[in-house]
Order: sequence, then C-alpha cells, then structure tokens
Amino acid sequence: MAYQPKSYRKFVATAATATLVATAIAPAVGAASNFTDVAPKYKDAVDYLVANNITQGTSDTLFGTHDNIKRGDLAIWLAKALKLDTTGAAASGFSDTKGTRYDAYVSVLKAKGYISGKSATEFAPNATVTRGEMAIMLSNAYDLKSDVATSFTDAVGNYKTAIQGLFAYGVTTGKSDTMFGTSMNITRGDLAIFLKRAAEVVKTPAVVSATAVNGKELVVKFNQAIDKSDLAGKVSLTGVTFDETKTVVSEDAKTVTLTVKDAGVIDVTNATLQIDQIKTKANADVKTAKYVTLFSYKDSSAPAVASVEAKGTTAVVTFNEALTTVGTVSLDGKEISAGTDYDVSADGKTLTVKNLVAEKSYKLDVVGAKDAANNMSGQITVNFTVAKPVVDNSKPTVSTTVSGNKLTLSFSEAVNEGSVKIGDVTVNADYVVASEDKKTYTVDVQEAKLFNGTTFFTKTVEVKDFADTSTNKMDLVTFTATFTADTTAPKFVSAAIKTLGTDTATTRVNDVILVTFDDAVKAGAAGNLTITSIDGIYQSNKKVALTEGANLAFGYDLDKNGKVEGGEKNVVAIAYDADAKSSYTFELDGKVVADTYGNQVADTVNFSAVAPEFTTGPSTDKKDVTVSVSQTVTNNVDIALTFNKLMSDSAVNASNYKLGGKALPAGTTLKFVNDRMNVVITLPQGSVTANGKYALEATNLTDTNGNTLLNGKATATLDLKENIVPTATKVTLADSKTILVDFSEVVSTTPVGAAVSGVTVKVNNVAITPASVTVEGGDVKVVTTNNLNATDSLTVEFKNTNLVDANGNAVANSTVSK
Repeated sequence: MAYQPKSYRKFVATAATATLVATAIAPAVGAASNFTDVAPKYKDAVDYLVANNITQGTSDTLFGTHDNIKRGDLAIWLAKALKLDTTGAAASGFSDTKGTRYDAYVSVLKAKGYISGKSATEFAPNATVTRGEMAIMLSNAYDLKSDVATSFTDAVGNYKTAIQGLFAYGVTTGKSDTMFGTSMNITRGDLAIFLKRAAEVVKTPAVVSATAVNGKELVVKFNQAIDKSDLAGKVSLTGVTFDETKTVVSEDAKTVTLTVKDAGVIDVTNATLQIDQIKTKANADVKTAKYVTLFSYKDSSAPAVASVEAKGTTAVVTFNEALTTVGTVSLDGKEISAGTDYDVSADGKTLTVKNLVAEKSYKLDVVGAKDAANNMSGQITVNFTVAKPVVDNSKPTVSTTVSGNKLTLSFSEAVNEGSVKIGDVTVNADYVVASEDKKTYTVDVQEAKLFNGTTFFTKTVEVKDFADTSTNKMDLVTFTATFTADTTAPKFVSAAIKTLGTDTATTRVNDVILVTFDDAVKAGAAGNLTITSIDGIYQSNKKVALTEGANLAFGYDLDKNGKVEGGEKNVVAIAYDADAKSSYTFELDGKVVADTYGNQVADTVNFSAVAPEFTTGPSTDKKDVTVSVSQTVTNNVDIALTFNKLMSDSAVNASNYKLGGKALPAGTTLKFVNDRMNVVITLPQGSVTANGKYALEATNLTDTNGNTLLNGKATATLDLKENIVPTATKVTLADSKTILVDFSEVVSTTPVGAAVSGVTVKVNNVAITPASVTVEGGDVKVVTTNNLNATDSLTVEFKNTNLVDANGNAVANSTVSK
C-alpha cells in the first residue's frame, strides 16, 4: 500500500471504529426457537446473544433462562457484547481467574475500568451477581449514568447513578414502580434483555418525527427520553399557537403530544416547524439536536371511532380526535340525552354511555359529529356487547431473594402484609417493611434478632397470608434459606469541624466535630476523644470523655430539614469548642462507634480537621459552598477550581469528581494551591484522547465548617484538548544529505514559523551541526553538510524542544535511531 498522509490514517481508524459500532447487533432469525425454556419475553434478547456468539445456552435445548448467572460468565458475555480485544490486556491480578476460561475477559474488563473484584486478589467468578452489581458493570461499560432521580427506593449508595442511568436510557423499568431489585440475583434471561437494550441505546439525542395526527394535535417523537421540564417554548409552528398546559409527555418521555390553543387548528402550507434543543432526561448537559423543517398539514378527515370498551353498566367510546360537536346520539334506534344517558369527556375524545345491562348487545349511532377543523362525520354505527364486570380471582404470587441478612419478597401485584416465619419464629411485623407500591417486602433478619449469637444459619422459611386488594390470598410458599449476619464494622470516611452557635468576643462555643463513616452508626461502648495536636504542637493526655446525649450524637441533620435520613445516619457528631482556623489531629476510640447491628469499630480512628474562621454571630450557612472552574490550557492537563470558602480534604478527594460522566482517570492528582480555597486537578498525560466538551461534576464536597455545595453538586462544561504527547517514531535517510524523522502525529513549531530548537543529531554516535532543521508536512527534516550513506548509524535526540502537536502538546524528550 502506498504511503498515506496522517489525516488519511486517522480517517481509516475512525471509519473502522464506526463500522464496529454499526454492526454490533447482527440480525438473528429464530435462534431462540432451539431452546425450550425461552418465553416470548426473552426471545429477541436471546436471539441477539446467540447471533453475536456471546453465548450458546447451557445445553442444546436449554438457555437457562431462569438460572442465576455467575460473575465469571457475566464477564464473558459483557466482553463479547462489547467486542473487546482480549489479547494483550494487563493481567487482572485476581488469583481465582488466572489460567481459567474467564481470565482474558476479566482482565480486559478490569483494565478498562468496567469491573472490579471482591478484593484486590479475588474476583469470585463462581459467585452469583445481584442486579445492583450488574447495573454498575453495564453503566460503566456502556457509559449509561444519570443524576436524575427515579422512584426506586433501593437505588441508593454506589448503585444510585448506575440504576438511574439504566432507567433514563430505557434499559430497565425495575421490578416494580418503586423497586429496582438491587439485592436480587440477576438471571441469565434478564441479563440477556439488559445487554440487548444497552447495546441499542442511541447516545445522540434527536427528533425522530413530527406529525400532525389531526387538526388539533402535533406528535413529536424523540430517540431518547427528554426532560419534560425543559419543554416550555421549545416547539413552534408558524401560524399556530400551542396550549402548553395541555402538553402530554409519554411515560417513557420519548413522545410529546402538543395541542393547539383554544379554537385554533393546524392548517398550514410550508410553515416553519422548529424544535429547539431540549435537555435529555439522562443528562441535563446533553440536549437534543435542533430540528427545523417546512411543514404542511390540513385536516380534511371527519372524526371516527377508534375503540369501544363495554363492561359492567357502561360503554366507553373513544374517538380518534377531539370532538367540538357530538351531534345526535342514539342507542338501539332511540335518541338519548347528554348527562342522563351519556357523558362526554372534557377533552372531547370519549363518550361514555351509561345505564347498560351486562351481557346484552347494543347498537350505538352517532350522527353529525364535528372536529376542530369543522369536518363533520356521517352516520357512525358501533355494535357492541357489554361484558360482565371483571372479578379478580387470581391469587398473588411471590418470588424470594436472600442476600446476606435480608429476605426480599417480590409479589406479582400489590398485597397487604401477611406472615413470614423463619424456623419456629414468626417475624415481628416491625421488621417486614413494604415498598410504597406494596409489591415488595423486605425482612431484616438480623434486626429481628434471629441469629441468636451465630453468624449464619439455614432454616425453613414460610410465607403466607399476603392478600391482594380483592382479598385473594397467596398460596403457602416454603423454602430453605441460608442467612449470613453483617459482621463488618463501619469504616472511617472523612471528618470536619462545623460551627453551630454564637461566638463571644474571645471564645467560640458550640462547635461540633462531624466524623463520617461508610455505614449507619449507633452507640458502641464508652470511650474518649483524644486531641493529639493543635497546629502541629503535640498535646499531652488531652482527652474528652464521650457521653451520648451530652457531647456525643449518632446521626446528624446536615441539610437542616428536621430529619436524619440517608447518608446523614452515617455521621457521628462530637461537641467540642475549637480555636478559630486552628488545625487539629484527633484519636477516637473505635469502640465508641458501632453499626446498627452492633458491630464496633475495633481500631482507633485517627483523623485531622481545621476549625472554621472566627465569626461574631450564629452561622446561617446552609449548602452555600460554590465553586468556579477555569482551565489552564497551556498543558492540557490542569483544571483549576476556585471555591468561595476554605475547603475540607473532600475537595482533593478524586472520588468526589466525575469527568465526562466517569471517574477521574487513574493517575489524576488533586492538590490545594496557595490556600484551601483553590484546587488544581492534574489529569495524567494521555488521558484525554479526543477534543471536545466534557462535563466536570463535583459532589460530596464540604468546607471546613461542614457546609455542603450549593444544590448538592457543581457542574461545569470544559473544552478539553487531546493531551497525548507526540513522539518521534522513525528516522530515515532520504538521500545523502537529508534525514527525515516521522512522528506519531503532525507537529509544528511554537510559535509557528520559529526555528526548530532542542534537537541533537548524531552520525555514528558523533554529534554534527546540521545545515538546517525544519518541519515539513508535519515531520522533521534535517539537512546536513556531511555526505551520509546507508550504513551510517543515525540518532536524533529531542530535549525541551519547541515542537508541539496541533493541540499544543510538546514533543516528549526522546531519542530515535536507525
């Protein structure tokens, strides 16, 4: 192949990548029909897996639809679905996958940051996978994360943004309206559905279609869920005014129906339809593309009946558009009256006939019905038979999941509480907690004190007497389950000093030390807080005895809403009068702190904190930390943050930031500059591989006074440049006096046109003085006064050179030889 310029080489690489994406989902015809356990719900997803050689089932006839999947098999499926190259990936370091069939797949997924192990050395390939763990893996792999809250009460902690992302992008609807099923095991069939949906997510939001379905309604469809709160004023059609109070957004937030205001209708020719950018549900920083087209429509069709539903004593007749005039309505040839015999809905779309008899047939005639465009129907005749009222005789069914110390009961419909018996003990109703929709009940076996001093036990579980709203009781369900107690003590996360009360002229009072752990806390044993140093000066035997209710509290109302909830339950609050702006180190007796199950912290907790500035009145701050973001573009790696307050160490904790929806790249450093109000985030060289706009998000930040970020988080959009360092790749003798040096990308001098500096040329290990060193075609050309031949060894060294790539990244100090 003839030599091609670098721009061509980059195009080929991009085109190849696009081809892989476009062909990721191959068509599958009837693949799942070979399996006897694949119901219609799973067929398309299983076909996708089989057609793409992701899995072939557990046997020739069974897919294993309802079997729990193992962590190792999930890794294989995910790597194959992503079409990852498993050759050359760094070893995962997991001793239990080394040399197994899982090894290469686990290694490549770990190298890309999509998965992690149970520990640094253990992946646990044969363990089952919870739906929450699966959500994290898929959201990492397909970059599906969202900060938009869902109604799932179990989308919490590390699982929260992952589950929200899967919901926002339409990958999941949850086990119920309020439960994702985070702690439940994921089955092979459900994972098949998740993988297919994740692969089909469209990441470029846009309008799919805009259609007038009648003279009053315009229906706009999107390929991605939109934020309905951002719709106001975004859709315009020349000559038409929409009534935004009547706008309807579909449940999946992908279809918007707009209604023309008052008596107006859609009757336009070559009018401009414009749909401005709208925020997406998944990410407010990502918006749909602007949509503009010429639009023509005239409603010339008379209204017609779309459907009839007759049961009990009524028949609901739905029209295909709103009626402005109902016309004359007759039942079995006799004209009937509005109000007495039928009602018309406020939107004019339904007509409800009343006073009917079940199991009797009727003929309904509607004559002269008109729509908003004044199209009038002729005689519309509908024949129907009224069905008996539906009697619910179906018993609710239940599926059960045991995870550690909790039992989850997932019912087929809403039920009222029944009985749960474990061994010989009927669980107290206080420990059987229902979800809001009453479809899921969670039993905390450890809280119910059923372990009796053991760390695990296996017993028969009996579930009965749960009944639906029609009083149908479930059938008795019994099974054997093993429960494992939570024996892990809380772990220290962070600490800060916060001012609560009023300062006198010389002394601050009512300070509180807030110590945060990774789990909800309660009182353990008696103990002390020891002040080990103040402003670097060692303190001898300076201890404070801690007493709950006096100077010690477990749980703290950080947001001042009158409730201790969520992560606020993880905070230990210690009253202590600190000196303004002083730096403290503390030792807390670990035994003071326990989790809700009584697991005490065994070791001493050592931490430091800085007291806030001196004030002359009570602190009224509440979530008032703000941050401004600027980018140092000279090196493409530094992001500067400026806060309005002195910040705690949370501001230099990488886990509190995301860039482009992902964790900061490995190797990123954060440090305070000048004072605790300025932070510089330094990205590792090579971590940004493409120019563009990246969202930087900060959460969980507190100042030294314990105040949190305004609105809970801060976001900024950064224009980042690719920061891969260009390197010399090849040296060639072009002719007897010319040496050419190729680079990994096009380079030039800075400033443009300046003489090349920082280049040393050696021939047979002897430095020479070139006649000229210039940049031509993005590479370096060296012209010598010496006559060179093919047998000469050539070395070109670059040190502190003024050569840069198109994004200003300086050429690395390096040597290239021939």
